[in-house]
Amino acid sequence: MVMLLPFFVSCGNDKGDCAEFSALLDSLNFDAKSDSSCFLVIPAFSCRGCVQTTWRFLSEHQDQIELENDITIIDSYCLGDDPFALDLPFNVVKDSCSFVEKTAYRFANPTVVKTKDGMVLSVVSTQANQIEEILSEQFAISKK
Repeated sequence: MVMLLPFFVSCGNDKGDCAEFSALLDSLNFDAKSDSSCFLVIPAFSCRGCVQTTWRFLSEHQDQIELENDITIIDSYCLGDDPFALDLPFNVVKDSCSFVEKTAYRFANPTVVKTKDGMVLSVVSTQANQIEEILSEQFAISKK
């Protein structure tokens, strides 16, 4: 079961969530595109095993990820020694100042944030026992 955080699912009615995520991107000097975007946020307080599983999953499935636009990974955990994180074709923004933790969002593990035209459409957090399943669903990876 995928855990959706209902108060983050859409910010069509609450401009505060959109402003908060936009402020995070601004803090990271990231110029967000106006069209659809997908962000994988890896907070500093993530479980190390969850982060390693996420990087490994991305490495193993990078050719299968089907999105309208590229993934941007916002990495506060900064697991720079992980060999899976080194050669991925995704845009990785290092958050060495922990801006992710200073937002109103309560990211606890790797989390997928989808936006369109500057609006947050969904926020889906991974759970330790379902990381691969959740990432497969969020990144539209077909099961073989």
